[in-house]
Amino acid sequence: MENLKVIGKEEVAGYEFTGIEGGFGDGTRGMLVRDIAEIHGQPTYRVNELINRNLKRFKEGIDIINLRTNDVAIVLNDSGFKRNQINASKYIYLLSERGYSKLLKILEDDTAWDIYDKFVDGYFNMRKALKKPQSPMDFIKLHNEAFIEVDERVGVLEDFKKDYDENRTISEDQVIMIEKARKSKAMKIVGGIGTNAYKEFYSDILRKKLFPDFRKRFNVNRYRSLKAKDFDEAIAFINSWQPEKEMLYAIKYSNEQTTLDVKETA
Repeated sequence: MENLKVIGKEEVAGYEFTGIEGGFGDGTRGMLVRDIAEIHGQPTYRVNELINRNLKRFKEGIDIINLRTNDVAIVLNDSGFKRNQINASKYIYLLSERGYSKLLKILEDDTAWDIYDKFVDGYFNMRKALKKPQSPMDFIKLHNEAFIEVDERVGVLEDFKKDYDENRTISEDQVIMIEKARKSKAMKIVGGIGTNAYKEFYSDILRKKLFPDFRKRFNVNRYRSLKAKDFDEAIAFINSWQPEKEMLYAIKYSNEQTTLDVKETA
């Protein structure tokens, strides 16, 4: 851990928090999860839970540091933590700019990105103003650091895009298309709305036959939880889906009874 120190109370966009410098590299700044939780109107334990569930996404020493597991008692005391709070806490997380940006993806609240932009401009990037080249070699060093930082930010954005593309769910229009496809499929299987099979089996096909197979295939607990990347495959699955043979025989038998009833009436 490099030169970790409390730089005092900071205020950005009306939010007050503890400024901490170092830890992730010379001159870098970090934010305590305690302060981030308060800014986003979340209890600290809740944000810690979200981080712990997604801990594999955070790189130790780059995105996150657990201050509780390091010899930083002075830093914690200076940060406003009482000794009994420190002793009782298993996790006292410090996030870098990159770590904070990853946390935002997990929080997904309405104001998250607006707040993040303000903190990037008003807090994390203040280290740039403090760095002034004193020699040609300093200029080259800062120039290279700027390229590295841009590369890291691009990497974070690419990670976000990949994660978004992988995990975003279907739109409301696509939900409607799924609903229409499954109802159309069930209607086709029973032979139409006026058949005996429609009265006996239509609802069961939708809820007890088609959906369990759909849930197992796409690992979702409801249709609208389907991932957007699986939408085309899901439509194809519904269109080609068939119940077990026993159900098909029962449907055929039920509809044949309708035909017999009509003949006997005639």
